[in-house]
Amino acid sequence: RFVWDEGKYPVNAPLKETVASIQSQVAKIEDDMKVRVAEYGNVKSQLGAINRKQTGSLAVRDLSNLIKPEDMVTSEHLVTLLSIVPKYSQKDWLSSYESPDTFVVPRSSKKLYEDNEYALYTVTLFAKVVD
Repeated sequence: RFVWDEGKYPVNAPLKETVASIQSQVAKIEDDMKVRVAEYGNVKSQLGAINRKQTGSLAVRDLSNLIKPEDMVTSEHLVTLLSIVPKYSQKDWLSSYESPDTFVVPRSSKKLYEDNEYALYTVTLFAKVVD
């Protein structure tokens, strides 16, 4: 049931003032709504980015939970690097990563993880050639 708010809009006030007061309140509400919609959009995109990092393909995903310390070789002369290889190119990767002109430790590549699009491989190189 509708009840007129006498405190905000006195019935004896001029109509022009009442309309101006209502318009200014509507404008404030509209501005507040625009800010809230923008904030919602930002939070939604941040949540989407977090979800992609946790469950997305290897190209955008956080790899820290897929790699174990024993998968990595780090010494004075050797370093393990990670490579994300498209799933359809895995045979090419395995046949070419240890080509004669590179400083790769032979047979060092190991598949750590695979999703629908990519595979995560390690490869060990001599430290002097790693940037």
